Amino acid sequence: MFASSGGESSSASPFEAGIPVILLPSAGGQIQLRYDELRHRMDLAYSDSDLRSVINEVNDEAKNVAPDGLAVFARQILPGRIENVLRVLMGAARQRHRPAGLVA
Repeated sequence: MFASSGGESSSASPFEAGIPVILLPSAGGQIQLRYDELRHRMDLAYSDSDLRSVINEVNDEAKNVAPDGLAVFARQILPGRIENVLRVLMGAARQRHRPAGLVA
């Protein structure tokens, strides 16, 4: 997982590596100017539809966090959302590495 405020140097590499990204507009930075572009890159970066869906859900929620609520979001809400993303990631990894002939 990678949290970003949208800087060009920090946001390109995770997408290329398929690392889940959480955009935090309320943290400031360039994200307000690049938010739509970065969300589009997310849709292209994650081929697994379940992973793409859970990452989009987290980012939809993070987008609506006010600057004064960022600390509470990070401490109380974000850990559970990250856990959900990790569950999906682990499931996607098992799907990719399942030997031929095995059924889920």
